[in-house]
Amino acid sequence: MKNHAPLNIVALATVLLLAACGGGEDVKEKLGLKAAPPDEFAVVTRAPLAVPPDYTLRPPRPGEGRPNELSVREQAKQTVFGVASKPAPEQTVGQKGFLSKLGASNADPNIRSSIDTEIKELEEADQPVAEKLLFWKDKSVVGKHLDPVEEQKRLEAEGISDKKLPDKAVKKRNEDILKTP
Repeated sequence: MKNHAPLNIVALATVLLLAACGGGEDVKEKLGLKAAPPDEFAVVTRAPLAVPPDYTLRPPRPGEGRPNELSVREQAKQTVFGVASKPAPEQTVGQKGFLSKLGASNADPNIRSSIDTEIKELEEADQPVAEKLLFWKDKSVVGKHLDPVEEQKRLEAEGISDKKLPDKAVKKRNEDILKTP
């Protein structure tokens, strides 16, 4: 029998030489010479442990509301308006004096509507000539907001009740945009 030890040593040396040359990444992986990098998506951050600042916590009483939970109304406010509604802190005497010297009590309550009006006027002034020619009709308000209490009073004054509504057919009309008013 022949001894195949030198042939095995040559074959092993050849494989190691090829792996060391970097010619085949698969070879390095198969031989276990290449380290697998960490998976960045598998890393989980954890919140640091914190000691509560107050050690005098008492267990909750049965039937008492939870102090950290918001009411449904407050949750809806936060969802719709995106603002956490907290009661305004009381102002100190210094803050009140400072605000009165600034004239904060004389602020216009309708400032938002006046700014919106000014912006609309500026946008209309900056409107290109082509748009003025194409859209020459005035933009009228589609409808007006009704006050339900006032409308109810008006209907009662006309003698119309909720149960007895007039049978008037609503007619749809098509306005011709080429006609002048």
